[in-house]
Amino acid sequence: MGMLVAGLGHVGPSQWVDLVQETACFDGSDFRDWHDADTGVRLGIAGPGGTLRAVPSPSPALVAIGAGFLDGAEEVAAGALAAYRWAGPAGLAGLRGQYSFALWDGATRSLLVGSDAVGLQAPAYMWDGRSFFLSSRAMALVRAGTAPPAWDPVYLAHAFGGLWSRTASATAFRAIRRAAGGEILEVSPRGLRRLSGNRLSFEDARALGTEGAVNELGDRLDRVVASTSRERRTCVALSGGIDSCVVASALAKTNPRLEAFSLVAPGESRVENEAVANVVRAFPGMRHHRVEVSGAVEEWCDSPPLFDEPICAGPVLQPGRMALLREIRAAGFERVVDGEGGDELFDMAWWPRDLFRDGAWGRMLGALGSRAPRSRMVSDIAASGAFGFLSARSERRQRAGLRARRPWLREA
Repeated sequence: MGMLVAGLGHVGPSQWVDLVQETACFDGSDFRDWHDADTGVRLGIAGPGGTLRAVPSPSPALVAIGAGFLDGAEEVAAGALAAYRWAGPAGLAGLRGQYSFALWDGATRSLLVGSDAVGLQAPAYMWDGRSFFLSSRAMALVRAGTAPPAWDPVYLAHAFGGLWSRTASATAFRAIRRAAGGEILEVSPRGLRRLSGNRLSFEDARALGTEGAVNELGDRLDRVVASTSRERRTCVALSGGIDSCVVASALAKTNPRLEAFSLVAPGESRVENEAVANVVRAFPGMRHHRVEVSGAVEEWCDSPPLFDEPICAGPVLQPGRMALLREIRAAGFERVVDGEGGDELFDMAWWPRDLFRDGAWGRMLGALGSRAPRSRMVSDIAASGAFGFLSARSERRQRAGLRARRPWLREA
């Protein structure tokens, strides 16, 4: 994947060299850059999939760097230049795909930075009113000395509290922000402005019951997974949880003989092994691969540096993820699908108390036969307020348990 780096304003030569090294070292590929001595702007790109394109005449120049892919264009940098020459910032807002870019307009002396609507490749940046620094890696901005190495207290509160509802532009570092998905940043002598870019658009909401919403979610998942698996040889990363099980089910509809890969932690984990074994039995045609992680020091040394700013779970899971990806690539697969982040989505679509509310007594009694579903169902129904004073008592117990587990949390 291409790695973007840019600077504008008071950008010293040593600062630029450090920023380039910290940004490009993750991939180790060749580095291409462009700069203008009169304005002090610098653009650079490293790694496969990254491109740099310039329109040197008529002067002043138009230059762009880009990474990812665009619908209907061979490369991001060329597509961004063509769109900007055609309609200015409005043309950039019409780009579609999965991408990030930085474009310099010498005529207006402005640097425009943007990404797709989801923002998976949105770059990080630092702006102090005089100088602007940009990198695909937030950590590169800290290590290069362009931003003070100070933690952002709100980010840390969300991380340690397990809340993870911070804003899309937040990073772990106080002076560094990330461009939000569908947003275009314009940096010029007038300052920094945020322009509307390629925003997500949603259909008008329809009134759906619980069953209708679940069916709608299932249909969309099936279509996305089916189109993905047709393009390249695809497998599934299987944890045994509801998220990866749903994705595996969608993949099995188009490929009954799917192949799945699961991480096995050091030692025997009865709960995890049972969860995966139950899923494997549910798919008779599935070929299952177990990837063992020993936890040895060598595995940490073999793991690359974190791609982005640190998060609590990242360093712990990184060696296992890399081991899993190596096994998948060695088996000849070009794409892997998983359910990362799906727990939150499915929790929004369905709650155990829905069975109680809808009067689905048969399914409710069936769920009560297992300890974990029974415990969650009772807690959920109690939290809904259906049991009056018992619900209030349950809420107080949950609050007390939360304070005991995380004593640093305080009520606002």
